[in-house]
Amino acid sequence: MVAALAAMSDYAELRKRLDGLPVAPGCVRVYRGQTGDYPKMLPSGLRPEGAYRQDVWRSYMRAIALGMPGASGQLLDAPILSLWIEAIAQHYGTGSRFLDVTTSLDVALWFALHDAKLETIWEKAKTAAPVLELHHLFNDKVRQISEVPVAWRTVRYSERKDKPGWLYVFDVPRWNGQGEPEHGSLVKLDEAPTMLDFQTSARMNAQSACLLAADSRPDMADLTDLYQKDWGPIPVSWRLAGNETWMKAPANIFPDPADDPWYTLFLSIPFYVRPGRSQFIADPERGEGWLKSVKSQWTRALPVTFYFSKPETKSSSHRDTITSPSNLLDPPLIFSLKLAGVSAQDEANAGFIDKTPAVASKYRLDQSTVIMLESPIISLLPPLDLWNHGLLQADLAEATESFFAREIPSGSGVVEGEPYLTKLTDQEEAEYSKLLSTPFPLTNVFLELSPLEHIQWGKIGNQNVKVLRALWLRHDRKRFVLNPYYQSLPLGTQSSTLADEGPYFFGFDELAQRFAVLVDENQNCQWKPITDLHPACRPFFGALSLLRALSPGPGLEYKIDPFYSRAEKVADQWDFEVAIRSRAAHVVHGSYLPDGRQILSVQGSKRSSHEGCNSNEPYDLLSAPIRDYLTFQSANPWHEVDAQMLRKWVDDNLNFKA
Repeated sequence: MVAALAAMSDYAELRKRLDGLPVAPGCVRVYRGQTGDYPKMLPSGLRPEGAYRQDVWRSYMRAIALGMPGASGQLLDAPILSLWIEAIAQHYGTGSRFLDVTTSLDVALWFALHDAKLETIWEKAKTAAPVLELHHLFNDKVRQISEVPVAWRTVRYSERKDKPGWLYVFDVPRWNGQGEPEHGSLVKLDEAPTMLDFQTSARMNAQSACLLAADSRPDMADLTDLYQKDWGPIPVSWRLAGNETWMKAPANIFPDPADDPWYTLFLSIPFYVRPGRSQFIADPERGEGWLKSVKSQWTRALPVTFYFSKPETKSSSHRDTITSPSNLLDPPLIFSLKLAGVSAQDEANAGFIDKTPAVASKYRLDQSTVIMLESPIISLLPPLDLWNHGLLQADLAEATESFFAREIPSGSGVVEGEPYLTKLTDQEEAEYSKLLSTPFPLTNVFLELSPLEHIQWGKIGNQNVKVLRALWLRHDRKRFVLNPYYQSLPLGTQSSTLADEGPYFFGFDELAQRFAVLVDENQNCQWKPITDLHPACRPFFGALSLLRALSPGPGLEYKIDPFYSRAEKVADQWDFEVAIRSRAAHVVHGSYLPDGRQILSVQGSKRSSHEGCNSNEPYDLLSAPIRDYLTFQSANPWHEVDAQMLRKWVDDNLNFKA
């Protein structure tokens, strides 16, 4: 029995025992160290708390993959890309469906003999310029602040001298590199394709990292039955005589950001403003407390953990500080600045859509629907020559529902049975009902883009960096005006500049079923085809894709992807396979600007239990669930396939069920 085994204290004896245990035929031996012998061995991403922000990680890692040299849009659904996303998330982020194991006995012993202490540390970060903050705790007063509190997730390791650690030995088959790794198969990260750039991950190299695949179903994910049962888990004690490798400092196992480009990248992702959570406020004089909502808070889009390189010292009079800078997305929102500086030319540009004054007024900036995004949408787009423009345009609605996006008015609280309810007056009820029936326009939209749209934050200060921050799109489904807003971060300086590029004008040719961009060549405006080389075309298609996803039914609850999943030409016929996705994107209430204007967020197919009503799970082209695949033949290439024919098939066969 395991309980009868004394903790091993001699390294040579441990090695002798392990060498005497033959490796199972066709398998690779790997190890895992833990500070506890738990009933189950589940990957962190499959534990009850493990789903936190996983979808955000996946979206960002896809964006990084597609931005690598040699990558292409064809990589979108490749199994190797999915595996890479999981591997990075396992070592730097939220965890995955894979279990950490290592080919190094010494690394496994290090983890068995070190305790991890998790802590949230608040730091003050300076803004480049004073920003306006609206906070409920200050009676909704607008304050001008130059420092904001940001929360860092930290881990500090300490030596486990008083209790034994546990060593697990696995003999498992190696993944063959084809399809999804099966439950119990080993993925060796040092064998990953060079394009994936794993070689630069100092953390993976230091830990001789491998991944053990688990079944993604939580009830089938336990890997306990796979380790060698000859001794059960092996208890080990501190200071194994004969080797001191496991006594390395944490910096040897978790290398410093300066030595790990991946770590630097994730730590450099800026903090930005997103909806705040409710907080419990105590009243010591009355002995009571109540919940008050915080309008917004500065947070990081990805929950990146900072590892302290030294154990905590009790003699120190102050705690260690975070050595990595707290980058801020500053200014936090572009819309506020743009609204203050709207020009007559901005108003005049709407005349490209409609010159009628009464109609053009709806295209003013102060009439726009403002949406804040958490995940990238533009960097995830397939190459634009793969798109069927007719499908993209036909599924655009003029407005979207407001039910998910209206904050319940504040009022006196009552308890009726179990739930806590807000009691409204008859007038408040009437006003709220009117709000619920008032849609948000999708013909005039201002998009505050996610900080994750940019994948080179680690280069700030070392290179000139240009970040796309926002898009303002106005249209009538035939003519479109797009204003992109960029922030330039020059080399070696903390100052930045904002630039309004454009406007860019687009049109949809109903006869050709194609979009075109208006290009001024030597004062001669001409319509040109959509191309990835034009600086505004990808942002334009990214904005349209989001608006298409937000467009409600009837007839739009299922949508055919505007790009195919598979295409093959046989003789004079094309065989196409294209995904049909359920509509899974809705606008939800996000926050308020200091002037009281509402900011909306986008909710994808999931709602995180960690975030509650403030959930803002990401939406991108690949996050909506696939309902089915449509397979058909056509004499025309994909961009010429009749969009109305495809939409009719969906309407006749699927949408009536919605």
